[in-house]
Amino acid sequence: YRKMKQDNKTFDEIFDLTALRVIFPTIQDCYKTLGIVHTRWKPIPGRVKDYIAIPKPNGYQSLHTTLIDDKGEPFEIQIRTEEMHKNCEFGIASHWSYKEKGKKIDPDMSNKINWIRQIVEWQKTIPSAREFINRVKEDIFSDEIFVFTPKGEIINLTVDATPIDFAYKIHTEIGNKCIGAKVNGKIVPLNYKLKTGDRVEILTSKTSPGPSRDWLKFVKSSSTKEKIRQFYRKKEKEEEKKEETVKEEIEKKNKGVILERKIKTSNKFGVVIPEIKGEVLLTLAKCCTPIPGDEIIGYISKGRGVVVHRRDCKNLLSILGNVDNSLEKIVKVEWANDVKILYPVKINIHIKDEPGVLNKIVSIIAKYNYNIESVNAPPSKNKEKTTTIYMTLQIPGYGKLNDLLEEIKIVPNVLEIERNS
Repeated sequence: YRKMKQDNKTFDEIFDLTALRVIFPTIQDCYKTLGIVHTRWKPIPGRVKDYIAIPKPNGYQSLHTTLIDDKGEPFEIQIRTEEMHKNCEFGIASHWSYKEKGKKIDPDMSNKINWIRQIVEWQKTIPSAREFINRVKEDIFSDEIFVFTPKGEIINLTVDATPIDFAYKIHTEIGNKCIGAKVNGKIVPLNYKLKTGDRVEILTSKTSPGPSRDWLKFVKSSSTKEKIRQFYRKKEKEEEKKEETVKEEIEKKNKGVILERKIKTSNKFGVVIPEIKGEVLLTLAKCCTPIPGDEIIGYISKGRGVVVHRRDCKNLLSILGNVDNSLEKIVKVEWANDVKILYPVKINIHIKDEPGVLNKIVSIIAKYNYNIESVNAPPSKNKEKTTTIYMTLQIPGYGKLNDLLEEIKIVPNVLEIERNS
């Protein structure tokens, strides 16, 4: 009754009304017995589960098989060793080993208690008790899939998990630096739903600005979502510290920014600077071409005034890391609410050079009524027949750029699409 309510199943979908548990000394005996019972009774397809080779996250191990008896009724057999049975009945404390009196720590124990470490980590980072309980239910007790690393290691994930979930399961930094993924040797979108048996390889870059907030819309694991949120909480704290170092009043002679009052500076770019009351020269950075909706930051440049960059701009990050006193030249900027101009946006589209690809991309852009300022589509010069289309589009303020990029991404033979940063 509880299974029917909890899993939304009918009575006919409950196969373990009758169950038999068999306990053996060794794992070899378990697999031999599985072969014997399959010879004696017919197994139900899809109902054989090997939790010995691929344990559940909580360390549970056993062989499960559902068979049809001589009367045509289903029954389940669970086959396990004595150690597995103790672990199941009494928990990991039943065979916990620790360094005492010369005893060595069980090398397998570390893997068996990874789920406990995850719970402890959530306890530290999740303030709400209700949210904490929801995370445990979603990640620890959800249905699972099993995928492989390039080295053949087995990784268990939540059903419908994505390459991003896989990356963060391996290591937080791999998730933060992820720029792409291959599944079974082929490049796939980061929102691709993984299946049991997939071999997953994560592509990373040391210059990656970090995870995208858009990932929160499609990643499956609560743990993954929390790690992405942690990244942005840390980033926001660092940025707040940088802003605290900027003087409240930057209208000083050595800045070379404030113009004479006779020059009128209109807000033609749709950007406002809350910290400056006077008129300033303001330009949009050509290296990252920010548009409304992007997180932006201003940098005071002599002779150019306040140059507005995207916060993840590689050029700006390089300047902040290498130029003395560069933090003192940072100023807070914001987008205005009434933006009515067109902004240039540079995008790079990596494709397999096949007939009709460019035509399909242009058709999608036309559907959004966006102008194409320039396009450069050099022919392929490699064996893989891949090339990159370089485009500059004119996007209205608060346009639907992300929707456009997602639609182009699913065009056949489009391998990857990115904004020029």
